[in-house]
Parts: sequence; structure tokens; C-alpha cells
Amino acid sequence: MLDPRFKKEGFWSQHNAQQAAIALENEITYLNKNLENRSPNEEPPTYAEKDNLFKFVTKKIAEKQKTTRLDSIVTMRQYLEQNNATQDVDPLDYWKINEIQFGQLAKCAKKILCIPGSSVESERVFSKAGEIVSQKRSSLKPKAVNMLLALKQNQWILE
Repeated sequence: MLDPRFKKEGFWSQHNAQQAAIALENEITYLNKNLENRSPNEEPPTYAEKDNLFKFVTKKIAEKQKTTRLDSIVTMRQYLEQNNATQDVDPLDYWKINEIQFGQLAKCAKKILCIPGSSVESERVFSKAGEIVSQKRSSLKPKAVNMLLALKQNQWILE
């Protein structure tokens, strides 16, 4: 759902896409509520009131009734109504560029898209650790093992 190249088209069934959209709306609502419950000293700076027009707009924005659920639904609709991104777009770059427009949805996307797709890399680290801490080197201190693992994992940088 959060990959701008696929959105709802990445699901086998429409029902699953709807369930994912509802779950995402709930997550955005939760993030919006947390943002709304900030302490007063964390409030964002107000618009510069240079003339009456800005005063009027600032007053209208302050009086506008907001609901976190409605904001979440509007944000999701805006995102889903946009055309899908092309296949060569990196999803994380997309969300970085559109962070201001989509706010909490972008934050949610970054949180979910940063999860590795597999555990292969961690399995490699465990395998290397098994090679380093062998019968002959079983008395290595944990700090030394960590340093040796870091060197082994980042060996490609030196080459």
C-alpha cells in the first residue's frame, strides 16, 4: 500500500487492499492524535501577521474544526487518487520528496519501508561470528568479537 508504484494494485484481492487502507488510516489517526496531544511549548510557529489578510487567514486556520480521523481519511484519499509512480522511483525517495504534502502518512511509510525484506544479512553476521569465535578463539572478549565482526562486514569499504 505504501509503495507509490503499486498502491492498491499490489494486492491480489480488493478486500485485502481495503483492509490495508483501513489499517493505514488507523495508524495515521493514531500518529495525528499524538501530534495533537503535544504540550503547548511544542506548538509550531504561527504565520507572520504582516497585514490584515494574514491575520484573517491565521484566525480562520485557528478556528477551523479538525478531527484526526477526517485528516487521516483525506490524506489517504489524496495519496491514493494520485497516479502511481513510475517503476524506476525509489519508494523512500518518493516519501522524502512528498513528506510535507502527506505528513504522518510519510512518517508511517518510512517506518514500515525501512524494515528489511529478509533476514539474510543477519544470518550472514551470525555465520561470520561462528567463524570468528571458533574452538581456538573461544576466549575472545565480546568487545573484540564485535570489532572483528564490524571489520569483516565493512571489509568491502577498504577494498
